[in-house]
Amino acid sequence: MVSDVLFTEYKCMEEHPIFKIWSHLNCFIFVISGKKGFITIHDRYEVHANEAVFLKKVGNIVHKFFDTDFCALMIFLPDDYIRCVVQENKINSIFWNVVLTVALPLIMSVYTGIAEKAYETALQSVRRKNKDEALLKTSSGELFNHIELCRILQQDMVRLTNNFDFTPENELGNAMLVRKTLLASACKKTVEKAMELMGGQSYFRNRGIEKLFRDVQACHFHPLPDKQQYLFTGDFILNQKKHRKRLT
Repeated sequence: MVSDVLFTEYKCMEEHPIFKIWSHLNCFIFVISGKKGFITIHDRYEVHANEAVFLKKVGNIVHKFFDTDFCALMIFLPDDYIRCVVQENKINSIFWNVVLTVALPLIMSVYTGIAEKAYETALQSVRRKNKDEALLKTSSGELFNHIELCRILQQDMVRLTNNFDFTPENELGNAMLVRKTLLASACKKTVEKAMELMGGQSYFRNRGIEKLFRDVQACHFHPLPDKQQYLFTGDFILNQKKHRKRLT
């Protein structure tokens, strides 16, 4: 719990395809895997993996799908907290400094995992070749540098979250967005380098790496895409009245 905002990982264990829920708190839901259908008095809709939805405090009829296990990050916001934040004109701090600090390390861990899988697949493939080739050694070393950068950035995002014990400051929200952009680029470069190392066989479906290449491209679409992050960060550092402190 951070500043009266409750963060929780939810895995649906309901055995019935249709059931009712009620929440006395407003809630953001970010779907990690699976999908769910919601029916309210106003509308009906489905939420899929890598999508988010805001549920007002109300009863819902829920449609559960059994093809994939449903897992989501849920963020509950009390009315008093929302009212206080709006009155103090700090609505951006909810999203940039709290939600992103918790959600982005979780989201980007998926793409770090994709990069790790591509790295392992490529190494298993090239180990069957002539290990004395200088070009093979150079490319393998370059691939290791890319995956190591992914690991460092992912670990640093987790470090900044500090086991959910953090102060939601503007510097923290900006730091998370910068690291997200850098990590997204590093993950894509890792998979690209893995394909380069494997050569033409990386295009065969049974190798699996062509799917990893397709999947890792989605990291760009999570907030913020790189160009929007550059704009946000540029505006942030140029309009700060105080000297920006370094997060350590």
